[in-house]
Amino acid sequence: MLPSRLRLYFQYLRIPALLIFFATALAQKSAAQENIDSLKAALENNIPDSIKVHTLNRIMNNISMEDPEYYNYNEQLKEGAEKLLAQKNISAVQRKTFMGYIGNYHNNITVNPPNNDFAVALQNIEKAIAIYASLGEAENVAESTLSKGICYSKINMYDRAALACFEALRYFEKHHKEERIVFTNQFIGSLYYYQKNYTEAITYYKKTLTWYKAQKEWSRNPYFLGQMASASNNIGKAYINMENYAEAEVYIKSAIEQAKGSGETFMHIMTLATYGQLMHARQLDDKAIRLYQEALSLSTDDLTKAEVMNLMGDVYLSQKKYTRAEQLYNQGLKSAQLIHSIKHMTNISKSLYELYKATGRPDKSLAAYELYTQLKDSTKVEEARNTLKEQQLEYEYEKKELLNKVAQEKKVAALTIENQKKIAKRNMLLYGFGALALLLGAVILFVVKYFRQKAIITANRNEELKQRLLLTQMNPHFIFNSVDNIQSLIYSNKEEEAINYLTRFSKLTRQILENSRENYISLEEELNMLDNYMNIQKLLYNNNFTHKVTVEEGIDPETVLLPPMLTQPFIENAIKHGLKNKTEGGIVHVHFYMQDSQLFFEVTDNGTGLVEKEQAEGQRSLSTQITKERLQSITSRKDVMIHTFNIIGEHNFIQGVKTFFEIPYIYNH
Repeated sequence: MLPSRLRLYFQYLRIPALLIFFATALAQKSAAQENIDSLKAALENNIPDSIKVHTLNRIMNNISMEDPEYYNYNEQLKEGAEKLLAQKNISAVQRKTFMGYIGNYHNNITVNPPNNDFAVALQNIEKAIAIYASLGEAENVAESTLSKGICYSKINMYDRAALACFEALRYFEKHHKEERIVFTNQFIGSLYYYQKNYTEAITYYKKTLTWYKAQKEWSRNPYFLGQMASASNNIGKAYINMENYAEAEVYIKSAIEQAKGSGETFMHIMTLATYGQLMHARQLDDKAIRLYQEALSLSTDDLTKAEVMNLMGDVYLSQKKYTRAEQLYNQGLKSAQLIHSIKHMTNISKSLYELYKATGRPDKSLAAYELYTQLKDSTKVEEARNTLKEQQLEYEYEKKELLNKVAQEKKVAALTIENQKKIAKRNMLLYGFGALALLLGAVILFVVKYFRQKAIITANRNEELKQRLLLTQMNPHFIFNSVDNIQSLIYSNKEEEAINYLTRFSKLTRQILENSRENYISLEEELNMLDNYMNIQKLLYNNNFTHKVTVEEGIDPETVLLPPMLTQPFIENAIKHGLKNKTEGGIVHVHFYMQDSQLFFEVTDNGTGLVEKEQAEGQRSLSTQITKERLQSITSRKDVMIHTFNIIGEHNFIQGVKTFFEIPYIYNH
């Protein structure tokens, strides 16, 4: 279930509603300032094209997507802007304005894409970003990047959603866009919430809550109160999932009061429903029923009715009051069907199946189960369809980026030649000033010496980091175990296996030592070394796991060069810590892929997750820290991030751990 405030956006707007010109407070103010009817009426008059386009843009900034003319006005905006751009006598300012309107057109499409097609939404967001970037509108680029992150979350691609959101957050923090920082923090909290990382989710929700409480007269501002109610309610829900009921009650009670002050009926209903869930979790079912009844008395829409009736039915089902539970489930199912809420229909049909089975009605139980299975399968099909569309979109976008890169390189080459000519002319004048030339030479010598010393220091630092990483890879424990295993095979008269093992071990040792002397090696060499390493580890661990190394289609391992020895420590963590308690059936998957022209490394295991690996945190932190320092040294960036989190499956079970990070690379053409 989505946290309540964002759930309101997603259910009513059907896709993430954070777009270039979207913010609830701004929309409320704009609605008061703009007379939409008069703007629409102006379009009926014979007005110049430029005024018509300005008017259409104002309408689209304030119009509801439920307006039957929404798409018509948006198409008129694009057509009008393109028509004006085709004119030869427009000024540079006008050209920039009309290009911006086309960017707005693409953003407007993402508010409500046809058939909830988020591939279409992402495609239009990318077009908007490209336009805003060409116009130098960095703030609009950041806003669209955040929109892209929200769209990724809608198709459950949370890792890419996080990358986009943090990219936008860096811009907002750099330029002190406080309200955007708050909104982004709240959404990042929701990303952690989806992944069951409730501790991090609470951290980001509390950042949101703290900011609003710091604002003057927040207690009289309905918008602030609504946002605070959302954050407080989300914190309460997270604490319920963590079974910290005392803290949950504190925040949920605050959320209810804030929702009342905001005047938002939807938020009030959802906070009461959350309080009911808390009471049910604490086995105070009478209080839970009263809270759900109060929520239903406020409900006027099918979304909240389906939600509350489902929750209330669960309470009666746990009390074995089957008749009342059945009534509520059927009413909730009817409301869910009216709004075509697959999530609610799925949950209620599953509950009805349990109810009918408990009351000995096999025919109805079977029908409910078949409905549940059908809905669940349709959800999986839709998710698969969205994933395929997104992958197709990504391929097309990367191909376009490659063509743009080639064109840009040609432009840079032409500019370089022109600059060289200008430099030659300037040098002719400099020769006439001997004293100035000597002074300039002295300065140049100083600068060269300075950068040479800096390069030596950097090279020494890189060499030190490589040696430290080499020690973590060729540690005595690994060498001793390998030699001991070879000795055991010899004693057991398994000469052929011993020779095979020894050959692999010597080859791996040679690969590590040779690669440690190189700044870059090919991806092909890295893959060979990793395959050899994991085969040796399989022998050490009695073949209790299998491994797979995949490279995304379109990547040529022979031409892609990357720094050596970056990935092996994380694969060792996956084997040593991730599969620690598995005696068989372990799986380690290594994946190299491209995203937005960047190379990423990813390793997953199907172990018991991070919770059971906390005892090994010291060793894992050492290799992670060394790798992070190397990446910072190579890329000269201070914001290098290595992402590690649990993989959550059905019924909230941990299915393993995923680690991924960006790898700097170069092409060897």
